[in-house]
Amino acid sequence: NRSLECTGPAGITSMSEESSFCPQRLLRSDYGTWDVIVLQDQSELPTIEAARRTMYYPALREYAAVAKRLNGRSRKRKPLIALYMSWSFYNGGLQLGKGKTGCWPTPLSRLAYISRGNYRQKVQNSACQGYSLASAAASGLRFGGDVLVPAGLAWQVARGSPAIPTECKRAIDEEYGGYPQFGALDLPMRARNESAVRWRGEDGMHLFRDKGPTYRSKHCDGCTIDHHASAAGMYLNALVFYATLFKRSPVGAGVPDGTTVVDGMVVPKVSREDAEALQQIAFDVVMGNMDTWWKGDQQPRDPCGEGTC
Repeated sequence: NRSLECTGPAGITSMSEESSFCPQRLLRSDYGTWDVIVLQDQSELPTIEAARRTMYYPALREYAAVAKRLNGRSRKRKPLIALYMSWSFYNGGLQLGKGKTGCWPTPLSRLAYISRGNYRQKVQNSACQGYSLASAAASGLRFGGDVLVPAGLAWQVARGSPAIPTECKRAIDEEYGGYPQFGALDLPMRARNESAVRWRGEDGMHLFRDKGPTYRSKHCDGCTIDHHASAAGMYLNALVFYATLFKRSPVGAGVPDGTTVVDGMVVPKVSREDAEALQQIAFDVVMGNMDTWWKGDQQPRDPCGEGTC
């Protein structure tokens, strides 16, 4: 049945059956119906204009088309396409990673070179790279996404991000016709209570995964972190997902205690002080901005807009 064949671009190969890039795989899954399909791209790819045009947007369209077909097969409504906004690296992203073999037919460095403007200017520090990632994720709402999960913006709040330099913001906005992707929303966002901002400066490293004393990081001199999330970073992401998808306050959520087992794995510990600060940050970012995170007829009633959050 040709309708079930993979429509992935030529030159990209699957690393395994579990990591298949084919959206059609959802049509032959044994896991039942889907409420939400979460899409996250490679960490740096969304910041590159040519990569968005040739890979990111086409992939979103493919998944959106498959979601509509799932609707006809098993559901009263199609699954939501949730766009997972990732976070900037500790010091921005001046060194494009090589990635895994087979991930893309054209190297990211080449795509960055042929994109408009000066790519390095747009990712020169965490504030610029964070704005670039956020803008790219938000633009995906025009290409099949239903809801934007603003984890990256929450990281900026947690780290007390400095103002976005005017020159990099202008260069990034020019990729979208000069129009900021967040309308009147002022970025970077800020916590209502500054005491929640516990990861300023070098403390921001604690949101990233520490690879141990033998690891040589490309993200900071003499440090041992990579760009993935630590337990605290993962907890913040989970809070943002919960608040965005369920439209409910994350304040009061359970705190990982380092002993609870989920799916055979011990959930890493997050201190209560950090957890409460992260809950407040997720609340500040998500609640009251549902019209920004949700698109069109999928837009839910905003509980904070009604004064009931």
